[in-house]
Amino acid sequence: MKYQVVESIVINASLESVKEQVFDLREWQNWSPWLCLEEDAIMSNHKEGVHLEDYLSWQGDVIGVGEMEVTSRTSDTLTCQLQFLKPWKSKAFSTITLSEKEETTEVTWSMNANLPFYLFFMKAMMKAFISKDYKRGLFRLKNFVELGEIPAKLQFVKEVMQHESFYFIGKQNTCFYKDIESSMVKDYEYVANILGDEINNARAICLYNKVDMVKDWFDYSVGFAFVSKPSIETGDLQVTDYPSHKALQVNLEGSYDFLSDAWTGIMMHQRARKLKILKKVPPYEVYVTDPRVVKDPKQFITEVIVPVKG
Repeated sequence: MKYQVVESIVINASLESVKEQVFDLREWQNWSPWLCLEEDAIMSNHKEGVHLEDYLSWQGDVIGVGEMEVTSRTSDTLTCQLQFLKPWKSKAFSTITLSEKEETTEVTWSMNANLPFYLFFMKAMMKAFISKDYKRGLFRLKNFVELGEIPAKLQFVKEVMQHESFYFIGKQNTCFYKDIESSMVKDYEYVANILGDEINNARAICLYNKVDMVKDWFDYSVGFAFVSKPSIETGDLQVTDYPSHKALQVNLEGSYDFLSDAWTGIMMHQRARKLKILKKVPPYEVYVTDPRVVKDPKQFITEVIVPVKG
């Protein structure tokens, strides 16, 4: 069963500047949406009879095992064949096309692949996952070309951590991904206005009650986590005793724009380690730094926590 994914982004740089990062596979380590998810993974550009810039292989416990090789190259288009060996075997063709427009460059990244017929029910989910990976990759590429760096770092906590219970007070809402930033900001302001100075004794968090990856739809609760129940009026806010739990954790240092890297990474680590999700306890984000105080997004610290069965 054939399927295609196509994503694009505009980068404020010349075509040649973008081309340096895209057309030489040795440079993909600078911005790849997958290689950033496992720092111990082994990468290589060596294959007998193939130029270094035309080949990349990877091997890791989290990102799996595979390789890509350039099959054709023109002045503005690069096509590669991808071969995935682990965690499952499959092949695909990926094409990146560059289009210069005045002082900017539009980058279009597409992939054509096949699913076995008996996995037809996974087609929509596979397209959603790959689409999000391509969006992450293009955004990372844009940042690297424009800034010379990725203004964010991931730190995966290797141990399964024990987290104590907390008392959550917040607001539940639903929205699509494109609206999530404005929706969450509005909800946080609503909660903060009701709780007043009490929020100075709490951690700002967001619980993800339900996520539909195909529809890009979120059911979330934003608010504050207290060590114990505060003696305040909560009005119409959601009030929940959040139980103690064991969890995987990844820390993001940098802009909230890179939280999708953290979430993708932690879910891949969970699957690689064969840990079972604790479904009755929603995953959540803890905003360690207060953006009202810390103004530079590069200095934001966010903990992404996924409860698992012990």
